[in-house]
Amino acid sequence: MMDVATWFVILVSCLLSQEPTEIVLGGPRKVVASIETDPDSFLITVRMRAVQCFDATTNRRLNQQKANLMACRALLVHLKGRKPNQTQRIEVGNTRIVCSSLKGDLFEQIIRFPTENVVVEVPEMSPKTEARDRQPQPESPSDIQKGNFFSRKQDYLDTLETLNNSIVQDLQMLRGESPSPGKTDHFYSRIADFEEAQVTRLAGLRREVKADRLLLNMEQEEIFAQINRSETEILHELSEIVKSWERQVKQSNKRGEE
Repeated sequence: MMDVATWFVILVSCLLSQEPTEIVLGGPRKVVASIETDPDSFLITVRMRAVQCFDATTNRRLNQQKANLMACRALLVHLKGRKPNQTQRIEVGNTRIVCSSLKGDLFEQIIRFPTENVVVEVPEMSPKTEARDRQPQPESPSDIQKGNFFSRKQDYLDTLETLNNSIVQDLQMLRGESPSPGKTDHFYSRIADFEEAQVTRLAGLRREVKADRLLLNMEQEEIFAQINRSETEILHELSEIVKSWERQVKQSNKRGEE
C-alpha cells in the first residue's frame, strides 16, 4: 500500500457525454459552481454574492481571488466523488480566468483548469484514521459547509487577509523608493494618499461587518479586533518607511556638504 496516493486527473473521456455538473457550495456568499469538461481541461463557472464594500478595483481583485478559491473547492468536491471516503487536497497549475463580471450583487467568473495540471493527493494517514475513513459515510456537497471555511466570520477574515496581502505588496514598493531630497514632497503625498486609501478600505469592511445581523456579537468583536490590528500595523509600517526615507535623505545631505 502506498503511503501517499497521487493521481493525475485524466479520466475526462467518461464525463464528456454528461451535462455540466452543478455544485452548491453555499456559505455566506451563496456560492454555486458549474463544471464542464473537455479532453484538455475543466471549465468552471463560479457565481457568488460579491464583495462590494471597497473601491471598484479592490472589489474586483478580492472577488477574483475568492472565485478562484471557490472553483478549486468545487473541483475537489467534484473529483472526490470518485473516492468519497478519503481525505484529499488538490493542487492546480496554469489556471486561466476566461472572463469575470459583476451582475447586480452577484459576481460571476469562469476559470479554465488544464487537466494535466490538476493533481489530487491523499495525505498519509495513521492506521486508526485510515480505518475510520474506510467506514461508510454520507457524502453530499452540503457537508463542506460545516467547517470554518464557510462561516460568515471566516469569510470576513479571509477577505481581510487577502486585502492585507495586497497591502504588503504595495508597502514593499514604497520601501523600494530611492530617497532623494527633490522627491520628498511627492513621496509624502504618496504616503498620505496610501494611508487614506487603506483606512477607507478598512472602514468599509467595518461597516459591512457591523451591518451583518447574522454575526454573533462575539464574532463581530473578533473581526473588529483583527481589522484594528491590521490598521495599526499598516500605520506603523508607513511611519517606519517615512523615518527610513528621512534618515537616508539626511545622510545624503551630509555627504553633499562634505
